[in-house]
Amino acid sequence: DALHGGFVVQRFWHHSKLELVRTLGLPDSSMTVLDLGCGSGVVAHLLAQNAGKVYAIDGNQAAIEFAQSQFKLPNLEFRHGLLHELELPGNSFDAIYLLEVVEHLYEQQACELLKSLKILLKPSGRLIITTPDYHSFWPVVEWLMDTLHLAPKMMEHQHVFKVTRPGLFRLARESGYAVTQCLRESGLAPFCSVLGWRFAEIIRRLERKLGGPFGMLICAELKIS
Repeated sequence: DALHGGFVVQRFWHHSKLELVRTLGLPDSSMTVLDLGCGSGVVAHLLAQNAGKVYAIDGNQAAIEFAQSQFKLPNLEFRHGLLHELELPGNSFDAIYLLEVVEHLYEQQACELLKSLKILLKPSGRLIITTPDYHSFWPVVEWLMDTLHLAPKMMEHQHVFKVTRPGLFRLARESGYAVTQCLRESGLAPFCSVLGWRFAEIIRRLERKLGGPFGMLICAELKIS
């Protein structure tokens, strides 16, 4: 609903995330990838259109059931459960996608999760992380959404780790990774969509060229150091 039928700002935000995944680099047919915290399965479906094999995992049974009903590809496998409950092959993933997940964990939990993912990644594999930037306008947006009841309450409920760019670099370092790429996305462009989708796309491209000065989403590529 958020991607196809929601308010235009919300739709543009979610479409921008898909474009961001493309920008960071889609897998190819030789790769096996993991989408951890896959939610409704939209990103997993995009990945499966390019990768050789995609495992998509979420702890929400309803989300997995929805994803299974909507996205059916022979190389796409949805699984319900938490990472430590599932028997995944070690040293076998070319890429792991952790999109808007770490903010739902306390910092030490996030650190332990990233350490456990090193076991699953190939030595040359990469970990893709996106998370709201609490040094941006995001806290204001989050407060407004909570106050207007536009989504399930986030502040101090869903979101308990208030990540910043320096904080993400620290998390990566303490977990044994090096940050090889870091972008900021979704600044003014989503709000410009009320003036027209094409106008918002122009603003998004301009913000990207300027380095995302107003970006509310941190997007990082990590590799094992």
